[in-house]
Amino acid sequence: MSTIGLTFFLHKGDASIWTNGGVQHCAFLWLLLRAGGHDVVAINGGDGDKPPGMLARLGIEFVKPGDALDRLDVLIEAGAQVSAEDVERVRKRGGRAVAFKFGNAFVIDAERVIHGKPAGSIFNGARFDEVWTNAQHMATCASYWETTYRCPVRELPHIWDPCFVEATLREFPDGLTFGYQPGREKKRVCVFEPNMNIVKTSTIPMLVCENAYRRRPDLLGDVYVTNAEHLKKHLTFAKFAANLDIVRDGLCSFEARYNTPWFLAKHGDVVVSHQWENGLNYAYYDTLYGGYPLVHNSELLPDGVGYRYHGFDAQVGGAALIDALQRHDARVADYSQRAKDFLGTVRATAPANIEAHERALSALFEAPALAA
Repeated sequence: MSTIGLTFFLHKGDASIWTNGGVQHCAFLWLLLRAGGHDVVAINGGDGDKPPGMLARLGIEFVKPGDALDRLDVLIEAGAQVSAEDVERVRKRGGRAVAFKFGNAFVIDAERVIHGKPAGSIFNGARFDEVWTNAQHMATCASYWETTYRCPVRELPHIWDPCFVEATLREFPDGLTFGYQPGREKKRVCVFEPNMNIVKTSTIPMLVCENAYRRRPDLLGDVYVTNAEHLKKHLTFAKFAANLDIVRDGLCSFEARYNTPWFLAKHGDVVVSHQWENGLNYAYYDTLYGGYPLVHNSELLPDGVGYRYHGFDAQVGGAALIDALQRHDARVADYSQRAKDFLGTVRATAPANIEAHERALSALFEAPALAA
């Protein structure tokens, strides 16, 4: 088995594991590679030295890049960027290097340039043997990465584990319960889109709720739009929201960022989501784990998992939400079983997912090494 270096970015201060999905994905990849029998070295390329509490509970020990490079067979740039010099240091010993991409880099980079936002990870001359990513980024990003990095792009399964949800549940106060509870006449809706770039925003979920409310106001309770507190200050958003009955009638509130399990347990019955070329999402999996109805537009979730609408059609989305509000109580057992079966396929330790990553690792050494 191989010694694999996997980069994390530990932030200064007490950054939560829920801050972004990339941190979770790194942890899930660490679990998968360990389950495959590899010696996995967690490399901290961030500006902090203290992992979030839930990350620390996994027993991950972190080292700085210079303390690990000379014993690696494979270096995976994941949570933190590595330098071209570090990549070459691994390669000179016969090792291989991979860039694992979790985000929609094409959209994120384009928005940074067009809107004058600070640069994030930039092309620094590092030469990778392959770029690895998941299905939701292939359409928009595969050609972008293949051309700029001058190497193949490989699609690998999207992976997840309930460890962070379960850790959160253990911290709940008495009386707070995670998991769908049938019986509420007017069901509360949660929207968890991060509103950080255009691939996942709250605009369409708000329209979905609006269309459902106009047709069946008797079914809809409070609508909580999280990650949106800052949007209230933007004139365009304020005028948009003011046109909606869910806002005029006092149903809709705009909240800060919270972790998904806690907010659902405290405030939620249904989740309404929307994505644009970003159809796999840990918030979806956490929602399904609790048996909550998920109204979504992802073509990457199997049929029967959640309540699907298509594209940007908020009218059809409203109908899907009404369907969930009306039918879910009567089909909780069937829905939960479908969700459980699906979540079993994305578990980091599922044999099929381990095997897919093993094939990818083997392929790195079957291909000729890059020329110096």
